[in-house]
Amino acid sequence: MTKILQPLQPSPARSFQILPQAVPTSLTAVATQDAYLDLLVISVPLGIAVNITVQDAQGTPVAVLPAISPLPGTVSVIRFGDALSTGYYCPGGFSVQASVSGATFYAAWKQ
Repeated sequence: MTKILQPLQPSPARSFQILPQAVPTSLTAVATQDAYLDLLVISVPLGIAVNITVQDAQGTPVAVLPAISPLPGTVSVIRFGDALSTGYYCPGGFSVQASVSGATFYAAWKQ
């Protein structure tokens, strides 16, 4: 059964983004406060097989993307929000991890 802890808050006004960078091979926090994830872009070069995990930072973390495996030589654009929605709610922020080095990512979110 779904447990509702609080009513939805008004859309966050502050937007954040990171420069495109390597996906770390150990679980690394990208945002450390409640975040509304809007966009992830994951790029995997040819010849690399990788699993990417993105999870929120609540007491018992929940996977936003549980070990996805983008095809080598592809760019995955994952949009969670738009101008009219708040995006995917990540209590406590969110973290990323890759199973091997070589993949890069970009993220945008609101707080």
